[in-house]
Amino acid sequence: MGIAEQILRRRKQCLVHRYLYYVANDPQVTDQQYDLFERELRQLVAQNPDIAATVPYDDECPSKCVGSSNLWDYPRELQMVAESLRVYNMENLDWWAMVSAPGETAPVGNLETGRLF
Repeated sequence: MGIAEQILRRRKQCLVHRYLYYVANDPQVTDQQYDLFERELRQLVAQNPDIAATVPYDDECPSKCVGSSNLWDYPRELQMVAESLRVYNMENLDWWAMVSAPGETAPVGNLETGRLF
């Protein structure tokens, strides 16, 4: 996986978990686990600023702004992923078809870490 893909994956992950924490009041990972995700993202962005600037969600990037409880501060597609995570069911991955881009494959989710990306 390339640097841009790693940054995108971490940005999505952090934004989804911020939404769950600040908007939905239903965190799916511990604060320590989230902090690990964000530290990884900050390190990737710091080491690759030119690449990071071209990756989606740069304006909403957790390395640039603090968490918000305002629903409108989160991209709609990531709100849908977050809401899907709240009702995630290992037996039924149909929700992924509704929130993923064409051609994306369903992740093997890990409910203990909340890792979907």
